[in-house]
Amino acid sequence: MGQRYKYSKVLKKVVPIEEAWAADERGLANIKHGIINSEMPPTKHPITGEYFTCKSKFRAVTRAHGCEEVGTAYENGYDPQKDAQREWKEHIKGINREWKERMFN
Repeated sequence: MGQRYKYSKVLKKVVPIEEAWAADERGLANIKHGIINSEMPPTKHPITGEYFTCKSKFRAVTRAHGCEEVGTAYENGYDPQKDAQREWKEHIKGINREWKERMFN
């Protein structure tokens, strides 16, 4: 059976499938990608009037009062479909670039 290839988002190029799997696993295992900072500037809670500098405590109070935190991304024109389309186009461009490099170099 011939060699199988896969586009690796971590390496941003087409590589043998085993190499892509290894690179993607290393990228996912990188601990700094999984850490989200909980600190924030002092923010006044709209329900209690208390000030919080910790996102998790702020959100806990919000949930405790039966409320839900809602962002403004959609009000500012966020469209998840456009993001998905952009990612897909970048993915296809990477595959085409790799294909051209392998065919003509």
